[in-house]
This record gives sequence, C-alpha cells and structure tokens, in this order.
Amino acid sequence: MIIIYDFDGTLTPFGIPQYEILKKFGYDDEKLLKRVMDLMKKEGLSLYQSFYKTYEDILKENNTEMSFANITLGSNDVAFNPRVLAYFEEMQEKNSGINHFIVTSGLEEYVRNTEIGTLVNGIYGVTYHRKGDIFTTVDRLVTDEEKPKIIEKIIENNKNKKVIYVGDGLTDKYAFEFVHSLGGICIYVGTTGKDFEGYKILKENGIVDEYFSRDFSEESDFKNFIEKEMLPEYKRI
Repeated sequence: MIIIYDFDGTLTPFGIPQYEILKKFGYDDEKLLKRVMDLMKKEGLSLYQSFYKTYEDILKENNTEMSFANITLGSNDVAFNPRVLAYFEEMQEKNSGINHFIVTSGLEEYVRNTEIGTLVNGIYGVTYHRKGDIFTTVDRLVTDEEKPKIIEKIIENNKNKKVIYVGDGLTDKYAFEFVHSLGGICIYVGTTGKDFEGYKILKENGIVDEYFSRDFSEESDFKNFIEKEMLPEYKRI
C-alpha cells in the first residue's frame, strides 16, 4: 500500500508555504499573496508561476542569492500538525512495507530539509536547475493539475495499485479525482468550518471518501482509520 500526502495544510497547520527567507524581508502571508495575485493579473501567469516568480523577485530585490542555505532557511523549525512526526516515526518502526510519499507544490529541497524529510520514502515538489549551490530557473513546477502525473509515477515505480491520498483543500481536487478513479481512498483533513465546506464540495462530486481532523495522534480518528487499512498489509508480512 502507498499513502501519499500533500504537505502545506495537510501535515502543517498553514495553507501556504512558510518560507522564512520571505518573512525575513517583511512578507507575511497577506502581503505575499497580494503581490502574487497582482502579478498574476498583470502578466497573465498561473498561480504557481506567479508564486515562484514573486519568490525569485523578492530575493533579487534584496540582493540575496537562491542558495541552498537561503531557500531552506527555517526548514528545521517548521511547525507540524498534532503528532505528525510521531505518526511517521511509528510507521517507520513498524516496518510494515507500506510506503509514504509527499507530493507538494512547495519547494522540494525545503521539505526534504524539514524533520519529516527522513521519515518518508520520497518527496516530490518544485525543483530548480542548479549551478553549484545556486538555484537558477524552475525545472519542475508542481501545479494542481500536475500532481496526478507524479502520483501515477509513484504507483508505477512501486508496482502497487492500492493507494491512499491525504489532502486538505480544493487545490487537491485533481489528485483526489485521479486516486479515486483508481479505486483508491481519498481523505480530506481539516480543522475549520471552511475546511468542511471544501470537503462537502468534493464529496458531492464523489471524489472524497473520508473527512478527519488534522490530528495524527494515536487516539485520533485519522490514525485509527489508517491502522484499519493497514491490517491486510501486516498479514502479508
């Protein structure tokens, strides 16, 4: 079995990446998103094209190179949802043969450098071409529409058709649709009324199966559900 997780908003409490390098230059979520949206309208870019062009522009304006140290700044201190790290640590210890992957529209190197980086089997996110230590131009942009293609490759590489996808919003629509089309299980996690509204929209479209709080603790409904789905896998070992 394969379990694939979105990152921001699913494993963390924040809906968008919390890049410390941008906060260092005075960009909180509101200010950053306003600039991203303004650039989208001005240049006719997609959301993710605009986000990363804005990211690059901010660093250039502040005479800051896109080095590994700069783009991963603060990654060691990323806040996760309740008991997320303990959940993955326990999964590793059980050695059940179940593989866990993260597919994110965030920077792959940043996520790899967080505490969760060594606790999963693979991370797929936005990548850049590099010249030595410097990140230059976008190599792979992970849009909402691109996620199913990555998920398909993960399944092919692992020769496994049973898959669970865990996401937190309408931006996961295409991933949910694809996994559901394969007969997989789609889990929507959230904490607010707004989250539940998003779930209801996707549920009405028949592409989401379960809704749980973003709580990964031992006694949580989410953890209990995953444990039940894992039982057939344990019996094979």
